[in-house]
Amino acid sequence: MDKFQNKFYRALTESDGLAKLPPYVRLGARGNDRKNMRQVPEIHRARPDLNNKVENVRSTGNTRPLSVVDVEDIMRRYHISSLQRGESKNLGNTKMIITRSMVGTYTLHS
Repeated sequence: MDKFQNKFYRALTESDGLAKLPPYVRLGARGNDRKNMRQVPEIHRARPDLNNKVENVRSTGNTRPLSVVDVEDIMRRYHISSLQRGESKNLGNTKMIITRSMVGTYTLHS
């Protein structure tokens, strides 16, 4: 065998390669016979469809500046058609308000 094959075979053996790996990476520790192969339970996963800034304002009540991408996502999600300069709109029944200042920047506050 050449050098790569020796190294690869040594990495697969329990005594050399897997003992150095953390337990969650070792093949035997993964429980390959489990019904569900996911490492993280569903209740602990982050929801990719939620906007992080909206959730942060919802939980803390702070004011957050918004980027253009955040504004487009919020306007799509909460069915806001337009927001003129100096205008504020409520986000559904969340008690949060999106405001466009006279300068043209957007902020979100509760």
